[in-house]
Amino acid sequence: LPLAAVRIENGQPTVWVLADGKLARRHVRLGRRDERAQLVEIVEGVTPADQVIATKFDNLREGLAAKIISGAAAEPKVADKDAPRTPAAN
Repeated sequence: LPLAAVRIENGQPTVWVLADGKLARRHVRLGRRDERAQLVEIVEGVTPADQVIATKFDNLREGLAAKIISGAAAEPKVADKDAPRTPAAN
């Protein structure tokens, strides 16, 4: 995840996820950290299927109703510009 997605609250790393249309705070355990890429590995606390809010927002509250208003998948990055691209899922 982007480093900006992780907050430290009372000494515990946490992230916010969207679960059943509501915000939920999840405690996570951090793994490897890449300062250059500004990424951190999450080894416990969320699954790949969880929708993590990957940036910092102020004033989030547990249970607050939320929805994704722009869910388009990112275009895959291809090293070779002539290589075929897989269309992004909508």
